[in-house]
Amino acid sequence: SLMAVPEMTGLDVEHFDLPADSVLVELATSLREVDEGLVILMRGRASLFSPTDLKGLMAAYVSLLEKVIADPATPMTASLPVPKAELARMAERAVNPPVAGSDVDLSVVFAKIAAGHPTATAVSDQTKWLSYAEIQAGSLALARFMVDRYGLVAGDRVALLLHRGHRLALAHLAMLMAGLVIVPIDPTYPDDRIERIVGDSACRLLLCDSASTLARMRGLQSQWAFPLEISHVPYDVPASPAFAMPCVDAGAPAYVIYTSGSTGMPKGAIVPRRALVRLALGCFTHRPGLGDKITQCASPGFDGLFIELWGALLNGAELLCSSQPIETIDDFIRLLRDGKATHSFLTTAVFNLIIDEEPSVFATLRELAVGGEAMSAPHAARLMQCYPALHLSNVYGPTENGALSTAHHLLSPPDKGEIGVPIGRPLPGNMAFVLDENGNPVPDGFLGELWLGGPGLALGYDKNEAMSAARFCQFDAAKLGLADGPQVLLYRTGDRVRWDATGAAIEFHGRLDGQIKFNGFRIEPAEIEACMARVEGVRNAAIVALRNGPGGAVSTIVAVFGATDAESDPADIETALRTTLSDALPRYMQPRRYVFLP
Repeated sequence: SLMAVPEMTGLDVEHFDLPADSVLVELATSLREVDEGLVILMRGRASLFSPTDLKGLMAAYVSLLEKVIADPATPMTASLPVPKAELARMAERAVNPPVAGSDVDLSVVFAKIAAGHPTATAVSDQTKWLSYAEIQAGSLALARFMVDRYGLVAGDRVALLLHRGHRLALAHLAMLMAGLVIVPIDPTYPDDRIERIVGDSACRLLLCDSASTLARMRGLQSQWAFPLEISHVPYDVPASPAFAMPCVDAGAPAYVIYTSGSTGMPKGAIVPRRALVRLALGCFTHRPGLGDKITQCASPGFDGLFIELWGALLNGAELLCSSQPIETIDDFIRLLRDGKATHSFLTTAVFNLIIDEEPSVFATLRELAVGGEAMSAPHAARLMQCYPALHLSNVYGPTENGALSTAHHLLSPPDKGEIGVPIGRPLPGNMAFVLDENGNPVPDGFLGELWLGGPGLALGYDKNEAMSAARFCQFDAAKLGLADGPQVLLYRTGDRVRWDATGAAIEFHGRLDGQIKFNGFRIEPAEIEACMARVEGVRNAAIVALRNGPGGAVSTIVAVFGATDAESDPADIETALRTTLSDALPRYMQPRRYVFLP
């Protein structure tokens, strides 16, 4: 019988018969026993689950039931079963072979390009143009000078505090031609940060490219507890007899890149030389070449520089630099507009601002890669509607795998209702597996952790064997669905992802820890909190990330703190916090707001 209709003042109430296939909850599963066995019905809300999603859920549920029936002792923490044939298909999709020639050392790749196109422009900044022959001669002369003047040998580490510009490319090329290991540092970093990086990495030499930076470093040198030679980069050393480049293995270190550390200290990832070749030859859908121009927008201490610098020099393209500092969005716009670039990599935050301010600067681009944070679907749609011939990619990758690992090539503008854009499939020379907490592949449509592999993998964290062992792990090939063979080394990213229900692309669904991305930079809140805790009078320091940006991106970093003494003035504590953090942390890690909690 029908329930009595309630009487409600001011409202007309009547019965409404729901459709037979309506779903009263987000996901409903029912089991009914029949003579032949069980009938399972699974229904989900159309706004949350597509038919493909439901088919994937049903397949996984049935497989799990079959496993439990076969072995009632199966623990609840067991991995979702994946049929052997499906596992092999997933493994094939997860591995993208390298581009031919990716196993050759970068010095050989560059020398071949310079010999083939000696007069082509290699680097420019609207005031200075260097041909491939000129930058090759200059880099070899500088490499010889470094070896002769400072007694450096292959494997020695050199810190580079360089500003953007055409000379940055020459210095990086010279160091690697000499077999040296570069520790790139943004000159805008505070003194304390620079001291920590240079000291931790055990550099033999620190090179600067401006008189002011050189004076600043020499002024600090007396306070450092480690020996270090500091010098200006001698760009104009005279040409010398042919430099006999050392024979360096492609797997040898090229860079030590420092990122935010969860222990309160920055950590250095050791990037091998082969990672740069793999990246340069495979990071763009349409590989750049002679006549193409790639913008140099990334910070000198950011691994995004690899995409630009080596994407140009190892493909015969022109690296388009700015003759002026890049500090505001107008500076990015000017470089893109005046340089008539054909290829560019931009962090998501910069891309969004340019779309909002002046999207016409993308008119000359053939390809644009955007990454660092979740891509904004509305901003991507606006660009593609303006320039449908432009190839737009949402790219993803940590420093620990040579800057880029996956890419989603947008073939059409995202739908109006789309919130996020997938991070796609592995780029050439990459592996991308989605695994559960037991290290087993998960079925399509289910969340897991992203693990990456391939020749671009870092050689671990410098002087941190425990962290290296925790993040870089060996897997049996068969467990991943690969053909029997040697174990596979993978890096655990800490990112929560899934292959979409159709198996077409990987979707990003946040972090498994507290790490955040802000304006393209990776930030461990624990490092900021450790700095806050060192300030006298601070109690219960915490970092909160507000996610009000496009696509759910972090819009603001907020520092929350209490006081150990109830009589303390919160304003005085905030002043001390701002001073301490500005002295210790790069600008991108400094909180924008401070909130006192009594």
